[in-house]
Amino acid sequence: VACSNKLLQTWLCSCEGNVLDLLAKLDVESCVKICEKALTILFKRSGVLDLIQKFDIINERSLIDEDKLTCESAFYWCNVVKFVHGQGHDYDEQLDQVRPNCVEFCSYIKSFTQQMANCSDMDKQLD
Repeated sequence: VACSNKLLQTWLCSCEGNVLDLLAKLDVESCVKICEKALTILFKRSGVLDLIQKFDIINERSLIDEDKLTCESAFYWCNVVKFVHGQGHDYDEQLDQVRPNCVEFCSYIKSFTQQMANCSDMDKQLD
């Protein structure tokens, strides 16, 4: 565990502290379990309050802007929500900061799927 912590911190430093870059290098699309473990280690090390303070990829509606939506950002966001939720009711306020309300989220997903349905670029659809 100590070795993985140190190695992970070194990798994060090589990405200049950018978690999304780290996830891209770890290949989040192919190595989901490894990326989940890496994020869990980072989250536990930083704690909920610090994690929420540094989590800046969502807008005021607790959603990722469409131009910033990537596999890495969606994966990171999902895992932040899961981690904070798993910490219990003491962090409900922080959870509300990173988890959108149901209506907003459904509208977001609907908009995204409509865009993909209208998209003729197969590479963009696969991204």
